[in-house]
Amino acid sequence: MADIVTSQTRIANRALILLGSVERIVSVDDPSPLAGQIKDLWHESRRAGIVAHPWNFAIDRAQLNEATPPPVFGYERKFKLPPECLRWLPAGQGDCDWFLGEEEGGFILSDASAPLNIRMIKDIPDVSAWPAH
Repeated sequence: MADIVTSQTRIANRALILLGSVERIVSVDDPSPLAGQIKDLWHESRRAGIVAHPWNFAIDRAQLNEATPPPVFGYERKFKLPPECLRWLPAGQGDCDWFLGEEEGGFILSDASAPLNIRMIKDIPDVSAWPAH
């Protein structure tokens, strides 16, 4: 069987099927009202779908350096999350990369020393990198 090419149009049509619609689009660039609505909602819907589950294709790792100024209270250090990070995936207690911390305002606050090893769900806008399912 040939590989299924993942595309924005294919994903949109699959969503329409799952919603029970009988309408389909030929392309997200169609002048039809339905294609226009899909195109308008694509960015936030795509990100919401990625962040809702730790999909293997979207999991990535990063080492974060300490940012300044330090938090006003509660923790000694803060670490800026990368701009492509949609969600931090804290390590489980007992994991070699576990640390006590919390996410706040685009930073991880912690008493841990730099560099801070993290796993995250990364924004992957290129749908050709997504699995066919």
